[in-house]
Amino acid sequence: RPETQLHDEALRTTFTNKTVLITGAAGTIGSELARRVIPFNPSKLVLIDRAENQLVLLDYELRSLITENVSWNVELITRIVDVTNEDSIRKVTAAHNINIVLHAAAHKHVYLMEDAPAEAVVNNVGGALNVARAARDYGASTFVLVSTDKAVAPTSVMGATKRLCELSITKLGESNTTQFSAV
Repeated sequence: RPETQLHDEALRTTFTNKTVLITGAAGTIGSELARRVIPFNPSKLVLIDRAENQLVLLDYELRSLITENVSWNVELITRIVDVTNEDSIRKVTAAHNINIVLHAAAHKHVYLMEDAPAEAVVNNVGGALNVARAARDYGASTFVLVSTDKAVAPTSVMGATKRLCELSITKLGESNTTQFSAV
């Protein structure tokens, strides 16, 4: 499909000199978010995932880009972290003074989640809540949940878990300074 055209000035204002955390960074969406964010020169880009091989390959790729683009002054931090581990999420969030969270970590394959509904709930809902609460508690200004069209009138376990995430972050955002949104 055609490549999306981004509004560079708005993104520059959003990401430049900010600390950005991307969960699920080794996945399809998370890695593309990292590639799209890094040219806007965040002060720190924190990438977390539990998929070691894909994460290290992304780390190598982004470090190469940083080396090639001498005007970029990005501190790249790559960590193996499981979003379902609340203590690990809180440690990363506290240690790096996160401004913006792009939460892309999730189990996304519909048919696999039908066979493992408990895993879908633990990872998709529990993981999202761990990250969202840590973002709120440690003063992040923005939390963006990567959701799915399957969350609209869900007919699958995966869609239902993503809908629960949307509803949960909406509730978290009612009385807080962190702006919660879902795309």
